Amino acid sequence: MRKLLYVAVAVSALLMLMLAAATPAMAASVGRWAGQADNTGTGPSWTDLSNATGSQNGGYASVDIAPKGHSGNLTLTYFGFTSSDIPAGSTLSSIKVDVYCSGTSQIQDYGVYLVNGSSSSNNKAVTTSWNTSSQPISHNYTISGWGIASWTLADIVGNDNFGVSISAYNNHGTLSRTAYVDAVRITVYYTPAGGPGGGVGGGIPVTLDLVGSIGGDGVVSGDQEYTTPDGGATLDIPDGTQVLGSSGGPVTSIVAVAAPPWGPIAVPGVPQGACLVSFAYEFTPAGATFNPPAVLTIKYPTDLAELQSLCPGVTLTDPPNIVIAYYDSVLGWTVIPSWVDTTNHTVSGNVSHFTKFALYSPPPAPPAPEPTPTLAPVEVPVVTEAPLPTAAPVEVPVVTEAPSPTAAPVVAPSPTEAPTPAPAPAAEANKTNIGVIVGPIVAVIIIALVAYWFLSRRKKAPVAK
Repeated sequence: MRKLLYVAVAVSALLMLMLAAATPAMAASVGRWAGQADNTGTGPSWTDLSNATGSQNGGYASVDIAPKGHSGNLTLTYFGFTSSDIPAGSTLSSIKVDVYCSGTSQIQDYGVYLVNGSSSSNNKAVTTSWNTSSQPISHNYTISGWGIASWTLADIVGNDNFGVSISAYNNHGTLSRTAYVDAVRITVYYTPAGGPGGGVGGGIPVTLDLVGSIGGDGVVSGDQEYTTPDGGATLDIPDGTQVLGSSGGPVTSIVAVAAPPWGPIAVPGVPQGACLVSFAYEFTPAGATFNPPAVLTIKYPTDLAELQSLCPGVTLTDPPNIVIAYYDSVLGWTVIPSWVDTTNHTVSGNVSHFTKFALYSPPPAPPAPEPTPTLAPVEVPVVTEAPLPTAAPVEVPVVTEAPSPTAAPVVAPSPTEAPTPAPAPAAEANKTNIGVIVGPIVAVIIIALVAYWFLSRRKKAPVAK
């Protein structure tokens, strides 16, 4: 029995070594603020240099620039990278410079160079105008992109002269402008030493051994907890959870590998405006399932500059707009229901299977479409066709043929003398008004008679004696 136990231990150790050898090294990063600022090169000098050192403090180094002119160099050094930050034997992958700057209108980069005291990188100035309030402008390039492939760790680690040299340009044609720099942060991305199996900061990934805690049916006894070597993610498997592999058998061990902090680096499937704000943790064995789901908890950065270095534009709102998402080769990054612990700065969610997981900042929701105005119904008058007037019946006269006149009988003349015929009355149109003629005549006669009577009375009057 003891021999069998020794064999089992030896086989387990061999499997652990094989698993470690099959696990690739993962990238890490470290960021630091500038410790010293100096004026170098030609052009107007910067003032209040110490305001550009350290983290954002509300103060600014500034310089006035003539129209279409550029400033002198503001050289930031003493970033303080040590071998504890970047272990010996690590391989540099990329360097990002975040310049927290602002300016009056039409101020932009003129020069952005990495320096190490004896040489400098390619100029990585961009044409983006500096904001009117302090905002970071990021310059994130691979080692070859900066043109410093010949540099070694000694040019960065323990080198107080390592840093960045910045100058500004006034694009206005007639007016002087002022440029401001609040702070500068450099983040170095590297692959740690340690060869195969290197984890964050080096070392062999931790394995959660479930042997003795899981039955043949895949049901675990007792709560199980797994924390990644960097302390960034924790998987909690409640008592009674069934954990099965892709073949349907029980899972006896769990290992997580942290992928590079993709952040602003383009990743297929990340929608426009979205980004990852943590390491992406890939749990194995692939295809393992949990019933009921396990709880995955991932830490998010508490330093605003570090958070924005991974995802520009994200703010530490309460709670931050960060959720857990997993990567699906068909659906891309898929959000799972998550909850935020603002005290411990973590985000948690239920997971039912193994894949890549990361903290994810979704793209902003599109603005709600403006409602289409509803047009008031227009009442269309019903045109009733007026009835055609009914024509009055036309009475057609019946033409009765007039009877032929009957011939008057011929009367023979009487031998008796015919009476004198009365004069035929004149036609009404020629009739004379007798009153008009006789009236005046009668009046004249009466007047004459009266006059005659009066005169005769005077002749007969008695003669006085």
